[in-house]
Amino acid sequence: MQNLDLLNKRLAGIDYGKKRIGLAFCNELQISVNSKYTIENDDKKWDKLSRFVAEERIQAIVVGFPATLDGSKTDFHIEIESFITALKEKFDLPVYIQDEYKTSVYSVDLMISSGYGKKKRSKKGAKDKIAAALILQNFLDEN
Repeated sequence: MQNLDLLNKRLAGIDYGKKRIGLAFCNELQISVNSKYTIENDDKKWDKLSRFVAEERIQAIVVGFPATLDGSKTDFHIEIESFITALKEKFDLPVYIQDEYKTSVYSVDLMISSGYGKKKRSKKGAKDKIAAALILQNFLDEN
């Protein structure tokens, strides 16, 4: 069953990392997901995220969250939760959480199967932006 609140909205997918944040988005019909780019997770991230949200006319955000088998929380989980809270405050947009189980591993597999050479795969941020697209696609498939 499709979430009616999400119909005809442009969504962003975010793969949050300690060093980089991968960004992806979909069109209003939610047919295609595009990996956009990565940004450094530094003091300028909020300005860059603001530009991304404005340029792509984002209306809701999906953030990957690494679930654990036992439900425990690590320092990284707490950091992501803090990031999600800040996203909600700064952008006043709905923010959804999507399990990102193995999206980084799958992004490397996808690059290999798509013919990315080793040099292109090792480029900083390459797997992060693809992981963001996978997070968003998985969310769309489940909703």
